[in-house]
Amino acid sequence: PSNLGGLTQGTPVKVGILHSSNGHMRNAGKGAKNAILLAIDELNLSGGIMEYSDKGSPVQRRMVEPIIEDPLSDSSKYAELAKKLIEEDKVSVIFGCWTSVERKNCLDVLKANDHLLMYAVSHEGLEQHPNVVYVGATPNQQVEFAISNLTQKAGKKKIYLVGEDSIYSQSVREIIHQHLKGLREENPSQTFEIVGEKFILPPPYSAKFDILAQEIIDAKPDLIVNTLTGDAIRDFFKELRAKGIK
Repeated sequence: PSNLGGLTQGTPVKVGILHSSNGHMRNAGKGAKNAILLAIDELNLSGGIMEYSDKGSPVQRRMVEPIIEDPLSDSSKYAELAKKLIEEDKVSVIFGCWTSVERKNCLDVLKANDHLLMYAVSHEGLEQHPNVVYVGATPNQQVEFAISNLTQKAGKKKIYLVGEDSIYSQSVREIIHQHLKGLREENPSQTFEIVGEKFILPPPYSAKFDILAQEIIDAKPDLIVNTLTGDAIRDFFKELRAKGIK
């Protein structure tokens, strides 16, 4: 590159990308992967990463080289591929994982190698690990805030919870129940309630979303809280629209 500022170009800095481009999480995974690749391209076009001497003087610039692995939306493959990126590819950091299960499956590998995972999506917020940088929103930043505003300011009194039988969905479910209990204790005149809950088995999905959509219509909620992921979101919304819920 011509923008090295007179410095030499050193060996590339390898980073791992661990998102699914195939399977039921492909749409989320492709978006996350492409965002990381865009950031890397922008960084490299600007000359890459500046490396400094112990005295703080610029020594050289190093390009960033992405090493991409596709777990195929199989949460059991994340630890294996994380281990491969760390031990064989010698990446400096891993950007990856979408679901809480995927992240948790990698924790032992990260700890054993004292390595770093950049986890950039919303999560249940009930974990702290020295080898993970949590960038996404947690329930107190997102779920509790939304529930408070929608029930108290927007007047959404009847709530239906939809999600997977997963760490994230079940954690958010418990947090919502506890948060609503706290709101009622603060103001006993509150009349909101959870009128239904449905938590489907994780993929491969066998849920009948047409039946779920009808159950929601029968329950007449003012608000649906959805914590589904991947193709399940598409199938769920499709059935809601087919039954007139926009």
